[in-house]
Amino acid sequence: MCVAELICDVTHSLWLIVNINRVLCIMDIKSKIGNRIKELRESKKISQKDLAYTADIDRSYIASVESGKRNISIVNIERIASALGVNLKEFFDDDGFDNHTTSSR
Repeated sequence: MCVAELICDVTHSLWLIVNINRVLCIMDIKSKIGNRIKELRESKKISQKDLAYTADIDRSYIASVESGKRNISIVNIERIASALGVNLKEFFDDDGFDNHTTSSR
């Protein structure tokens, strides 16, 4: 293996590591947001159906967000937070958002 091939392999490996980390961070924040919605919803004894109706969002969308499968927009986070009776500051004021593993991008 020549030096150029070695450099190419190392560069490709680093690229994979960086992109895998980005995917994990994105998955992590989706799970955190979903868990927070579920936590707030259950603490207020609201069903997914009722939350969806109040937030004017489909119930299956709420379910997929709570399970960390959806990349929810800030607009929908605000709609859900409002339907749960909390503002965005209160929504994100949770220990689940304290660790700094999420990407700053």
